[in-house]
Parts: sequence; structure tokens; C-alpha cells
Amino acid sequence: MLTLMEHKKKLRAEYNRRRCALSPQEWDRWSTAIRERLEQSPLYRDAGVLAVYVSAKDNEVDTHGIIDHALASGKEVLIPVTTAQAGQMHWSRLYSRSDLVRVRFGLLEPAAGKEAWVSPPEDGLCLVPGTAFTATGTRLGYGGGYYDRFLAVFRGISIGLAFEIQIAPELPVTPLDQPVQHVLTESNWYERESGPNSPK
Repeated sequence: MLTLMEHKKKLRAEYNRRRCALSPQEWDRWSTAIRERLEQSPLYRDAGVLAVYVSAKDNEVDTHGIIDHALASGKEVLIPVTTAQAGQMHWSRLYSRSDLVRVRFGLLEPAAGKEAWVSPPEDGLCLVPGTAFTATGTRLGYGGGYYDRFLAVFRGISIGLAFEIQIAPELPVTPLDQPVQHVLTESNWYERESGPNSPK
């Protein structure tokens, strides 16, 4: 019988495989649908602060267009920056995507001298990546625990971005795993308490 950690590892491999198997056309079309649904949402429109990951690898839901729109709309855009210290995630304000460079693990982060360090956001809107989610907000991350630590103290609104192929019927959890309040896909908007719904 698999241990919980082995079960998580197996699920990560399966859902990563599904996402990586997307064609460029599917990835672009579905990412665009997610961006458009998000931009129509009052949760996004009313947010003055947007904490958002910078998509960079393995067919993650594209956030580049979201970032550009948020910057053009005058929102304060904050992006996560990980460090070699295990589990530590810092935040930098982003003024332009041209300030980003590719670093370890294929991530995009501010170039040296372009960082604008800020305290971790306590509220606002946070867009969260993940390997898989359930319709009620349970999240399977990438295994580092970065977002679990952050979400444990975040008091704003959290939205997981995913494709429908990443929605799982159920996922194993530990006491440290933190859910998101919403999950947005190309065809559904899920809420933690109610399941699929129309865009907020």
C-alpha cells in the first residue's frame, strides 16, 4: 500500500503528464479562456493588489497576459521569488515583464537589480498554481510547501488556476495542506463551498 507521500508523488506525475500532453493550440486556447473569465470577474476588477505566479514551464496556465492586463489597469502586481532556503518564498513588485529573466528550474524572476522587495501580501487577490485541484478547492502543489505556508496566513482571496484535465475527484491531504477559495478553469468557476458556478 502506498504511503500518503507516495500517493501524492504518483498523482503529481499523472496530472503533470496530462498537462504536458496538451497541444500548443489547446494550451493557448484554454489559457485565453481562463484569462478572459478572470478579467470579467468583480473579484479581479476590484482587486488593487494581485499576487500572481509567472508561468514558465510544463504547460502551466499562462499568466503573462493576466500580468500585462493587471499592470495596464494600474494594479499592484506582486510575484513570488523562491530562495535556496527550503520553503521560503519572498515577494517582489513587478513593473514590467521585461524585468524578468529565466533562473533555476526554468522559473522567471526579476533580474538582478530589478527586484522591488515587499512584505508578503496579507490581502488582495492571489492566483495560485498547482498540479491538481478538486472542485472544492483542495490543492496538490509541486511538493515544496511554498504556497501552503503562504496561504496559511493570507487573508485575501485565493484562486487556483487550472485546466479541467487537472480537476481531480479527490486528493490526499495533510494538516499542512492549504486549500484555495476558488478554482478557475477554461469552462468552470468552482467555489470551495458550492462546486461549479458562473464567473464571479
